[in-house]
Amino acid sequence: MVKSAKKGIPLSSDELAYRLGLSRGTVIHHINKLIDSGIVVPANRGYILRVDNLKDLIDEVEKDLRRTCDELRDMAEEIDESLGFWTSKNKTFKYNLNNGYNNLNGDYIGVEGVFKKQYKC
Repeated sequence: MVKSAKKGIPLSSDELAYRLGLSRGTVIHHINKLIDSGIVVPANRGYILRVDNLKDLIDEVEKDLRRTCDELRDMAEEIDESLGFWTSKNKTFKYNLNNGYNNLNGDYIGVEGVFKKQYKC
């Protein structure tokens, strides 16, 4: 596929199956996984790599991963804020229920202590 991408020539699932010695169904299954991950794109009754060389492909996948991590980080911050664990204004953790540390001053107070402080029980 790399050589075909360099030439700008898409490969059909039949041609890939023949070249790889696999069934067309197996090729299509894996092509769909590659399409879902953004590595391969459909083109002119066939399939081609998203870019025409492996270095650029890795760079593009890295950009995708960074974008996904940024989106996950934003969602996590929203959830943390809604639960009162994080405030975006001062960027400090209020409490960390997972390990029992009071992150405002770093003292270990145990999970029960965090729970009592957080929920005033």
